[in-house]
Amino acid sequence: MAQRQRFLFVDLDGLLFAARSHVRQHPPVFNKELAVLEDTEIALNARELTKVLAYEVGEAQLIVCREGTFYNQNVADAEALIADGWKMKKKGALHHPTLDNMLRQTLQTYGAAVDSPSGSFSSKTLALAAGTLSSATLSCLELFLQRGWHVQLHILGLCAQEFTAQLEKFEHRYLDLKLDNLLYKRPVTVVADQTMSSSTVTKKSGDRSYPVGFYEKRRSAAVRLRMLQESPSEYTRSDEQQRFVFMDMDNITTSFFTSDHLYQQIPGAASTRDLRLNFKTLTERVCGKENPELVKRQLATYFKTSEVLAQAFKQRRWTLRKQETTSDTTLQLELYTQLLSSTTDARTLVLVTGDGNREDDDRSFIGIVRKYLENSWSVEIHSWLHSLSEAYVDFQKMYPKSFKVYPLDTDFHELITSVASTSPIGKDTNLPPYRLQRRPSGNGELLSLSVAQPDKNNGNNADSTRQIVEVFTTQLASLQTANAELMNKNRSLEDANAELLRKNQALEQRLSAFRSSASLMLNNNYIALLHRDLANLAQVFDDDQGNLSASSRTQTN
Repeated sequence: MAQRQRFLFVDLDGLLFAARSHVRQHPPVFNKELAVLEDTEIALNARELTKVLAYEVGEAQLIVCREGTFYNQNVADAEALIADGWKMKKKGALHHPTLDNMLRQTLQTYGAAVDSPSGSFSSKTLALAAGTLSSATLSCLELFLQRGWHVQLHILGLCAQEFTAQLEKFEHRYLDLKLDNLLYKRPVTVVADQTMSSSTVTKKSGDRSYPVGFYEKRRSAAVRLRMLQESPSEYTRSDEQQRFVFMDMDNITTSFFTSDHLYQQIPGAASTRDLRLNFKTLTERVCGKENPELVKRQLATYFKTSEVLAQAFKQRRWTLRKQETTSDTTLQLELYTQLLSSTTDARTLVLVTGDGNREDDDRSFIGIVRKYLENSWSVEIHSWLHSLSEAYVDFQKMYPKSFKVYPLDTDFHELITSVASTSPIGKDTNLPPYRLQRRPSGNGELLSLSVAQPDKNNGNNADSTRQIVEVFTTQLASLQTANAELMNKNRSLEDANAELLRKNQALEQRLSAFRSSASLMLNNNYIALLHRDLANLAQVFDDDQGNLSASSRTQTN
């Protein structure tokens, strides 16, 4: 008799989204505390989920695998499943078909199931916990049925309503009444500041509070940093190779301004909007301070980035290309053009972007970078860790001598040129000034901003308040001056526009007169031609008459 095997899978993103939505829609049924929490504050009980999927009444089955998929926002829950023995794979994008690929690979590896002699059960059971399933995923599950597998879907009732007809083909078990055991309030933790690791410590009273996204993005960044450290690159920047620098400005600035963890390293910053990027430092980092003549291209494309930021890059010798859509086709076309037109042997591509999408085809950045590497280019990637595609980590393993990732996070404090808090003045008046210092770590020195001690002799809160008021007053005066200049320019443009209108009207009048005179000239020329033709006809007539008279005289003689 064939041993019964059980294969457990979970679509973590879909399951958590559906479960959290269900709790909010039915607060009287569940723990009221869960119903008022944010999504990221509701955690999944990994051990309970394993029990739900692995348990079969009256049957002892062999658990062959426990696998699942997740994306950035559910890193903490994925780590809990990993701790419980699951193998979790991170998706390159929220809607990437990672689960479908995983299911197909499982079917290909383990093949068809063997039915019992009586045909009452199958030797292989697939148990999947998920939210709303896509048509592609349902098609994958139908392949299991065709190969003799038994398929169990562990879903919520609200998801089952969306594919009732297809659901009849599978055994389905509702999770609605099990959510009290599957979900719980996530405990509040903070990440230790000494290193970028995934270790946590219990939050104590008086500790600084962090937004929920801080934990997940910092863990994501820590995972990528650890992966890079485990695959060290042998690449060193050459002093002779020509450098071709391309930047996806939207990716770099958006990843920075929307991050929930980077600004937390700066005391007094309420968000990344309080921070200012040092464009000079960033440019020198990617282009190189020495031998600027080696930089043959320095191109940045953008669509969403503000014109103010774009112009700041332009002042650093960047050539700007404004895209018409959010698509990356403009930069990708420039990269392809550069690859086809370059003939120099020693070349380095510097790509400033993260491109978290894992798509690997000729139209993606990953596919284009692969072509550069295959054509003997050296390639540098400069990116924020939390938005870095894991494919680039794989490239560092595959091409250790010609490829290297340079995380911007490692020089974060050097990339910050100022702190301009948007918080109310009264909130920050007691903040002392900042001091940049170096502190040792296991891998060398780390830069950090520390709080400088106030001068007890001549420094006080009143001085700090006056300094802040002076700064705001100066900024307000500058804005008023700039506004006046804009108004003057606007009036000048209006005057210039009026002058252009007057000139246009004068040109139209001259054009009309010219057309009239040209028409008259054409008429006069036509009359002259008629006179000439009439004169020619008269001459011909006179000649004919003379010839006729001569002929008559000849006949008479």
